[in-house]
Amino acid sequence: TTASQPAINKHLIGSRRCSFEGLDGLEEIIKDRELLSSQLRRVKFEVRNQKQDSNTIANELMSLHRVLCVVNTRKDALELYRKTEDNDGVIHLSRSMCSAHIMEKIEDIKRTLSSSEKPLRVISTQLIEAGVDIDFPVVFRQICGLDSILQAAGRCNREGKNKEMGRVVVFSGEKLPSAGHIRIGSQCFNELIDLNPDVDLLSPKTMELYFELLYSNIQNFDSAGIKELLYDDAQR
Repeated sequence: TTASQPAINKHLIGSRRCSFEGLDGLEEIIKDRELLSSQLRRVKFEVRNQKQDSNTIANELMSLHRVLCVVNTRKDALELYRKTEDNDGVIHLSRSMCSAHIMEKIEDIKRTLSSSEKPLRVISTQLIEAGVDIDFPVVFRQICGLDSILQAAGRCNREGKNKEMGRVVVFSGEKLPSAGHIRIGSQCFNELIDLNPDVDLLSPKTMELYFELLYSNIQNFDSAGIKELLYDDAQR
């Protein structure tokens, strides 16, 4: 599974209204998950409750020498890029670009990070959150689900070379994310923070609680009927 493990043990989800039952007999490979989480942590989180407009975020990004900003939509990424493109070292990434162009830009980012002290400000959609080995001292992440926030945090102080902890800023835009899984994840993250403003976002127990909240807010995990199609194929 991913680094941000979903809560799939039956005993964890049985107490909440959920459209699947969970799995029995699961066993962790790493027995002391809390100790492992403590030993491997390389970032500190700054969660901002107040909403911030794109001008404010753009100005703050430009005040930093090297920063990665991950937002939820191509529209948001383009808006921030338009406000910052006249500055040095600004790179825009989104799925509106062709794959070859994306890979070219990612190679540019890696070269700049490894071989120079030039300013570098990357504004990207979620495409950069997984499978891309880059390391920034500061990461901004627009509010979303905790699993995606931790994926973005994996691009901050990734190699642990900074003497100080990396900085991950979770911010809210002026508008709620559009309806769908991003909005549900954002609402569950906010609920998590409301329950405990000082919650340790890197703790495995926090991740379990987040997924319990998420499951209780999703009415149907298989609205497209994929499970039945799979069963039909297996029976044939």
